[in-house]
Amino acid sequence: MRIATWNVNSVRVRLDQILDWLKHEDIDVLGMQEIKAPDDKFPYNNFRDLGYEVESFGEVGFNGVAIASRLPMKNVKKGFPLDARDQKRMISCEINNIRIINVYVPNGKQAGTADYYYKLDYLAKLKEYLFALLKDTRKIVLMGDLNVALSDLDVYNGEQMSEQIGFTLSERNALQAILDENGFIDVCREFHRNEKIFSFWDYRANSFLRNKGMRVDYILVTKEVYQWTVLCDIDQKERAKRGSSDHAPMFAQISYMGGDS
Repeated sequence: MRIATWNVNSVRVRLDQILDWLKHEDIDVLGMQEIKAPDDKFPYNNFRDLGYEVESFGEVGFNGVAIASRLPMKNVKKGFPLDARDQKRMISCEINNIRIINVYVPNGKQAGTADYYYKLDYLAKLKEYLFALLKDTRKIVLMGDLNVALSDLDVYNGEQMSEQIGFTLSERNALQAILDENGFIDVCREFHRNEKIFSFWDYRANSFLRNKGMRVDYILVTKEVYQWTVLCDIDQKERAKRGSSDHAPMFAQISYMGGDS
């Protein structure tokens, strides 16, 4: 099962690029964030023409998440009951007996603001949610734009970034707690142990050409799923394309096709 996550920064604007990538990379399951489209405006038929079914949870102009899958989706859930602002940031389903959670964590805007504390609260509530979910299943994939870079390897310059949104100590601690306390594994880092590798480059100041990026997109898995995970990478060439999202897609291969083992 080849899974991927991509903050597409408008599914309708990037539709051709998304569909071409799905075809070329043979992706089974794609979690999209920032689809920026209400459910009645989502381009379902374009995905269906490629053999994907889609579940979306969107709104006009911002936020929004969706899952496209060539495999049957069961037990689809839209929304995050612990979200203090009740925004359209989470969608989940079960595929091959694995719980797939696609999430778009708030950006936070600036440290010390109400939006920043909303982000920290969201991450804390996400940890609580996963802790409760682990009582029902040990096969979980959490993927999406988590809007936090964990270490100096995940930013172009840790010293310069230390007080900037996405890399403050409180944000990093909140995300690290999800890994440590719930036992999740950062798959991309496991396959790129000592490598500076990024998934997001700002549109401003030629950030991509200068490789001034951050890794804020993740595929996190329980150890029960990690045992079947054979690769994880970021397709940076998609970010280089004209009119692309400011994020590149991340993908992983999970050599597991269901069952209870």
